[in-house]
Amino acid sequence: MFGQFREKSRRIWDQISLEEVRLFIGPNAESFRRAAHGAHAAAYGGKSAWFTWSWGAFVFSFAWFAYRKMYSAAVLSVAVPLACAIVFGLDLDNYIFVLAVMAKPMYVAHAAKRVFDLKARRDYREEMLISQGGVSMLAGAMAGVPWLLIMASFVWHVAVLPGR
Repeated sequence: MFGQFREKSRRIWDQISLEEVRLFIGPNAESFRRAAHGAHAAAYGGKSAWFTWSWGAFVFSFAWFAYRKMYSAAVLSVAVPLACAIVFGLDLDNYIFVLAVMAKPMYVAHAAKRVFDLKARRDYREEMLISQGGVSMLAGAMAGVPWLLIMASFVWHVAVLPGR
């Protein structure tokens, strides 16, 4: 299984550059440098520690994924723990820590795949990396507002209501 993943990853990284991934990432691309270099090294069998911490993903979880235009990951970051809690009765206290550690590598993998797909198009231009990548303030805000309301409700129920 990991061999197939590495082979697919290598095929992608053979066709793209770290600079193209940086252009796609857009704002704050430098904070993804370690994850990008680690993903690149891992594709070629090198040892890498590409797990990094993301405060944005830790604090805002699914809103961070929406902000980074990873809409499927945003939905899954809510649906998977919710389904596990409902169906299996699992307590996923540490799930948010896993998201915070995996967010940047997931985004770099997403960016690399998107760059690869964009470069395969006949009408490819470097400007497409910038327009298709980057961030969406609107999506981040649309996901962030409900997230803040959920957190405020949680704090209210934990901190305020028990004292009554």
